[in-house]
Amino acid sequence: MAAAVEIDQLDSSTVTVDSRANNDRSDALQQALFNVLLLNSGAKELRGNAQIQAALSNASSLVVQYSYEQAEDGLQLRATFEHDKVIRLLREAGLPVWGKQRPLTLVWLASDTEGERHLVADESAAEERQAFAKASRQRGIPLMFPLLDLDDLMAVNVNDVRGQFADTVAKASARYQADYFAMVTFDSSPDNQVQYQMSLYARSALATPFFTALVSRNGAAQDRAAAIDEIMLSLSDYFVQQYAVTDSGQADVAQIEFNNVAHMRQLVEIESFFSQLSAVKHFYIKSVQGNHVVYQLQLFGSRDDLSNVLRLEQRIRLDENQPIGSPMDSTTNNLIGVYRWDAK
Repeated sequence: MAAAVEIDQLDSSTVTVDSRANNDRSDALQQALFNVLLLNSGAKELRGNAQIQAALSNASSLVVQYSYEQAEDGLQLRATFEHDKVIRLLREAGLPVWGKQRPLTLVWLASDTEGERHLVADESAAEERQAFAKASRQRGIPLMFPLLDLDDLMAVNVNDVRGQFADTVAKASARYQADYFAMVTFDSSPDNQVQYQMSLYARSALATPFFTALVSRNGAAQDRAAAIDEIMLSLSDYFVQQYAVTDSGQADVAQIEFNNVAHMRQLVEIESFFSQLSAVKHFYIKSVQGNHVVYQLQLFGSRDDLSNVLRLEQRIRLDENQPIGSPMDSTTNNLIGVYRWDAK
């Protein structure tokens, strides 16, 4: 079972402001709206899109509420925007929409802070760990780091990560049930820059003898914060391609069969799940027979887009004992799979 995470607070953002003056508030609302759009799309084309730029200049029209609070970093404005309008804006601008279900990535970071090379643990108070946590919140990309308990330290050392020994790290990552794992290295250079390297692998890589990285990136940055920004941008680009959905305008249709729906609460949970999927435009129950239920879904993107999103949901499992084309329905051209729904 994968460990995808459901992201909350996709409609709110907090921005530091100089004062409560109208001009400062207007600038802060624009930045907050951009942050929310980035959370819900992740597309790198966001800032250059003409429709997005026009909407940012009128950010107050999408605001549900805002408030000020005094924090250690100074005065902050927290704004919440109307979700439906945010999603509609992204759709009309031709940009992808990324739903609440996000893949979880385990990060193995080999760093050289304080002149010593070491791995960074999940509970570390190091600045780079906190910087990853902040970037994770800003981009809506769930991250975790290894515990680095005895089991981890017996399985992986800093040279395994630095040497990009993916097979060794894949085996150690299996216990965390994350959807992906990334190996990251930071090295300080004589010119005070930071040399970084990142390679991303799918959890399924453990079963493949000779697997290559899904994403690789390396380079030099002025500091660790800048290096983390570059790494998070690479992760975001990949995940958006995999899981965010752009309206194709084709009105593709898919059917999904659940073969173990025995309680009303399962129907409620399934329909609540479909309602928040970025790939689904409309849906309805097409047929019911015993505990078999077939849903028909009208999609924003393709059936492949839908299948990618479904793989992130822990409560959905393909029923390998029930082949597609089961006796439920004779028209199975649109049936993408027979599933079981595990209620909470």
